[in-house]
Amino acid sequence: MYDVFVLYDDTDLFTEKTLFPAFENQKLHYCSSNHFPGKTIFGCLETLDSFPDKILIVLSEELCQNEIEKYAIECVLLYAIHIYGNARKVFDHVITFITTGSITRKNGLSQLLKTTIINNNSAVSIKDLVSKIRLKIRPFCNILAKNGFVDTLGLHGLSMKHLESQIFGLIISTQNLCLQIDLDGFFKYRQKHQDHQTLDILGQSDVLRSPNTKVSIILDNNSHKFKEAVYDISNICSSLIGYCSDFKRWKLACSVAGKYGSAEENFLMNIYPNVWYGITRKAVTDTAQPRFERYYSVDERIHSFPMAWIENDLDQVKKIAHAGFFYPGVGSNGQCYSCGCFLTNIKYHTNLHTYHASQYPECKFIKETLSVDEIQNAILQFNKVDQKLYFASQLEQIYCTLESRLETFNKCNISALIVNRLAEAGFYCVALNIIQCFKCCVRLFHIPQNDNIWAIHANLSPKCPYVYEKKGKEFISDLRLSKELSLFPKQTIITIKGMFDNTHTDTAEYLFRPW
Repeated sequence: MYDVFVLYDDTDLFTEKTLFPAFENQKLHYCSSNHFPGKTIFGCLETLDSFPDKILIVLSEELCQNEIEKYAIECVLLYAIHIYGNARKVFDHVITFITTGSITRKNGLSQLLKTTIINNNSAVSIKDLVSKIRLKIRPFCNILAKNGFVDTLGLHGLSMKHLESQIFGLIISTQNLCLQIDLDGFFKYRQKHQDHQTLDILGQSDVLRSPNTKVSIILDNNSHKFKEAVYDISNICSSLIGYCSDFKRWKLACSVAGKYGSAEENFLMNIYPNVWYGITRKAVTDTAQPRFERYYSVDERIHSFPMAWIENDLDQVKKIAHAGFFYPGVGSNGQCYSCGCFLTNIKYHTNLHTYHASQYPECKFIKETLSVDEIQNAILQFNKVDQKLYFASQLEQIYCTLESRLETFNKCNISALIVNRLAEAGFYCVALNIIQCFKCCVRLFHIPQNDNIWAIHANLSPKCPYVYEKKGKEFISDLRLSKELSLFPKQTIITIKGMFDNTHTDTAEYLFRPW
């Protein structure tokens, strides 16, 4: 069975000498009309036992001038319409690999603009091509856009908001592809995969996974199916969102648009930790350990902490160091010398081995320190709501005063006026450019400069008691009313993606962690 049917000009040496050997090296099965000498193009296609999932057109200058090959392209596309059922779906299976040619109306190839286009202009172009050929579109998936998501929508006069308002399910968008997943169809195929114990229901994780991949979850008022799909959606997110082993710089961020009340917040709070654990545990597994051999010694880890910590609470510093952590240089945080994990507010945790094991059970240090049963118990214990509430109450006691929150901004390069606004709205500084509410624990991954911080706080944490206490029910009601009058009063769009410290953030998008 062939993976791809290739259309190219016979005089194109690049395809014969470079492209085909690369396919063979990647164990990609290909065929072309040259595999069936003496047959017409239709004869070649009818000879195939099953039609390949992909059609590849290698667009060279020679092909652009070859009327016979252009006729062959027309024949293959017509035959593919017969196979796939409609013309629109055909172009989801066609890839145009541009080498020396071009697509113009003059050469009669303008319809190729509807295909997936890859330019042979970099060292990784052939690798990208192989990935696109291997991308299998499942029956429950639908390609919404390709060749640059935003650019494609712009050509049609559409925006992401127009698109999302008409679609319910999951949208996976990478730099060059946007894929919709119909959840009803997904559930049917999920059962088949479970029955036969096969992995990776999407069948395309390696193709879609990248640092730019983001997953949008689009809900409406009848979104009970999403509650049943928390585990599946979490797995999709954690398998597709590209991660970084530098936990100090990498964050898993969310943004929301549209309706976001208690039900939607609870849904996100169930999804987020599962995605975070899935991504970071894989990152730890793939990391060579120890990452920071310099801090292998407990004494080295102890002396990495600020003198103020050591003088005020040496016993706690020793506990932190014995749990594998050294001081990364910012906030009340710690970083594991072995797996490299970065944990915030570590200064206030009491059972540090449990905390470490619960979030990073694949850490080599933890595996050597705790038994398998102890690690499993740590995961269960940390995931209990009462344990989280207990830790949240500890932070609340520490940062409940305005003065205590103001002190955390000492090293931030922002004006005193903005610092006062943030602290008055309940936020303290966790790390560089990261703030967190002392009451509800919602965390913002950038510091708003000129926006209404109270409105942001209320929108991202609709149940926060501190907002209700300080701003009152009328303030909350006015915000909800403004949302009900918006373009999308009944829809909720939750986007989950990875980000780095230097990620550019649209001023209209607030990236946060729900808890």
